Amino acid sequence: MAKGRWIAPLDDDDAFHPSHVERLLEFAQRERHEVAYGILRCLMNDGSEFPLGTYPPQYGHFGWQSAIFHAGLRFFEMELADALFFSPADWSLCRRMLRVGVRFGFLNEALTDHYESRFAPKGDEIDH
Repeated sequence: MAKGRWIAPLDDDDAFHPSHVERLLEFAQRERHEVAYGILRCLMNDGSEFPLGTYPPQYGHFGWQSAIFHAGLRFFEMELADALFFSPADWSLCRRMLRVGVRFGFLNEALTDHYESRFAPKGDEIDH
């Protein structure tokens, strides 16, 4: 339903840094990227944190909440069936875009914080 030229996805457990949109938009336009993303800082309940983000995008190291993408790509959608195959929707969408040649660019800066849910499963409670 977004109507702008660029889309910046954000979940309820994430927070953009103040310069998130400005930095990614400037970078995407300057370098002619269709998707621009940065580092996602993951803040865990135990007080630890770690960065998530690599170039090129890789399974387990990419999240849309640290990205913007050109609205011309909005026809790509999340696949509901991904959950049946334990495939993260973020990675599935990214992988499909990479396969068709969408131009990705990586800005090596932390631009978004992700907060671990207080309801997240612990250790052996995770069902694989």
